[in-house]
This record gives sequence, C-alpha cells and structure tokens, in this order.
Amino acid sequence: MINTILVDMDGVLADFARHALPLFDRMDVYDTWPEGKYEIEDIIGVPQDEFWLRLDAEGPEFWATMPALPWAEELCKIVRDTSRFYISTSPSRAPASSMGKVHWMQDFFDPRFRRYMLGSHKYLMAKPGVVLIDDSDAKCEEFRQYEGHAILFPQPWNKNYTLIDSSKPHGGRMEYVRAELLRHKRGRLWTHT
Repeated sequence: MINTILVDMDGVLADFARHALPLFDRMDVYDTWPEGKYEIEDIIGVPQDEFWLRLDAEGPEFWATMPALPWAEELCKIVRDTSRFYISTSPSRAPASSMGKVHWMQDFFDPRFRRYMLGSHKYLMAKPGVVLIDDSDAKCEEFRQYEGHAILFPQPWNKNYTLIDSSKPHGGRMEYVRAELLRHKRGRLWTHT
C-alpha cells in the first residue's frame, strides 16, 4: 500500500542543470552528459565549494526561477492520482536556497502550497508505505535501507539512464513511474531501481 509519495524537486520537477550550467558557460554539457555521472561539479571541472558559492551568490532568485521540466505537470498528476504527496528537496548550504525553492513550489503549485519537506536527509522519512521519487542513486539507495521504497527517476546522470527512450514522450519516464507505482500498489516486490 502506498500512503505517501515524496517527489524530489531538482532534476525531477525543476531543471536545475539547465539553469546552473550557463553560470559556468557550460551549456555544452547538457546535451552530452556523461551517462550515469551525477556530480555536476566534476563534469564541468569546477571544485565543489566554488560551484555552490557561485550558485549561492545568485540568491533566492536562482532557485525560484528554475524552469519546470516538460513532464512536471504530468508527473504531479500521476502522483496525485496515486496517493497524497509532498515535495522533498535538498537546499544548498545557503539559506537563500530554501527561500527560493519555496517560492518555486508556490509559483508552480499554488501561492498557499505547503506540502514540502526541506532537508538533505530524506531517509529520515523512509518507512513502509512511503515512496521516494528522486534522481539521485544515493538518495534512493539510502531510502530503501531505511525501509522506504524508492523510484530512481531516469535521468542521464543516474544508473537508470538506460531506461530513457527518446522515441517516447518524455523519454518514457512517465511510463516507468506509472509502472513502478502500480507494481507497488499491487504489493509486488520492487526488483527495479
């Protein structure tokens, strides 16, 4: 039984990569992302602290103005039709990140939207009946270790990059999420990532 679905924001609903790469003049990476490589800082060759300080210097506007990914509304409908849901997003080290992310959610959903959890320790919400949809291999694996279920949202930067089918709408991502949610609703063991 699915009681709650937690949906990640960056890389699942909001296009963090497309928004961050121009700050480093590296949009070339977006369409040639090395398969299965998650750390954006390593891919563009910028030290981690330098990368995050540059983003944080943009203030809350950086986070509030990220473009929604093309499937964001459809994904939210799938999730809404399945169970109650919350957005679970990890802010950067700067307080402005949390404020900007809340603005993004309120612009995308509703000005009164409050169905979110801010924090990088998503595994603390893991338990039977709770599903996390995230684009991070590590976050999904950790969530499963704490008795939650996780759907690794197919993106070029995680191990589910092989599931992206450019001949299908949204690369087949919505079909995959639907199938995984249905498998869980029917009580079948999750053998897929």
